[in-house]
Amino acid sequence: MDHTVREIAATGLSSLAWAGDDLVDWIGGVRMTAAGDVRRFNCGYSYRFDAAVGRGDVAAMFETLGTKGRLVRLVENPGPGAIGFDEVREIDRGYYHAQEYAFPACILELPDGRGAIAHCPRRYDTLELELLDGTPLTRRPVDADDVFHSRLAASPDGRWLLSAGWVWQPWNVACVYDVARALVEPAHLSSSGIRLDLGAFEAEVDAAALSGDPTNTIEIIWFIEKPMCPDECVPVLKRFTDAWNARGVKIGSDVRSSNLFDDKFFSKNLRVALKRFSAL
Repeated sequence: MDHTVREIAATGLSSLAWAGDDLVDWIGGVRMTAAGDVRRFNCGYSYRFDAAVGRGDVAAMFETLGTKGRLVRLVENPGPGAIGFDEVREIDRGYYHAQEYAFPACILELPDGRGAIAHCPRRYDTLELELLDGTPLTRRPVDADDVFHSRLAASPDGRWLLSAGWVWQPWNVACVYDVARALVEPAHLSSSGIRLDLGAFEAEVDAAALSGDPTNTIEIIWFIEKPMCPDECVPVLKRFTDAWNARGVKIGSDVRSSNLFDDKFFSKNLRVALKRFSAL
């Protein structure tokens, strides 16, 4: 794959998210262009926000292990010392064990092109899709699977929503949802999502990411932070990839282990495409 590497000198960054071809530190007040220009702006707040997720000119800022957040929109070319964004609205989540898992929030573009946020404004286990102005799209009676949704992410085309959540120590899960289905069947977000056969990895999802493109190709990546032998990994990965391939979804996977990629048994028997990811 052809790619270009650009290095931009910047210090003291607190968060990073894409805004078109620019990178924005919403917490620290820094905007960096692809040409290497670094512009600083005033954030205009004194609350404990320490993380942000963004898409385009909109971001959600929040306290990772708290209950308070806000939606903001970039201001183009703010004057010296001016606040670099406008507040769209405040967002919140429930207090229950909020200190144990990351604030669930994700900015995405819906299939019809409208901007939206996925988050849990009512309960830890109740995912909601809302327009950026707060208009609810999936409001329903609260009766959801018992998952602490966290580390939300959406595929670039807005079709898939991922929750790398938590059930109870030390049980971590990955739940994937079909956004188009959720808009017409909100109860889909009350389930554990599309069934993923992770086998022995069922409770070992320490981190996950979801990426895709308009051609309906997605990759689901998960990381296991402990060595596992090929006898364990190969059949589990094959069941997982076969299940998604049967749905017409192309899967690539990467297992981080001390010796797995160098093991000839693993390379010979997996028989599915592997893709290395040097970083998230």
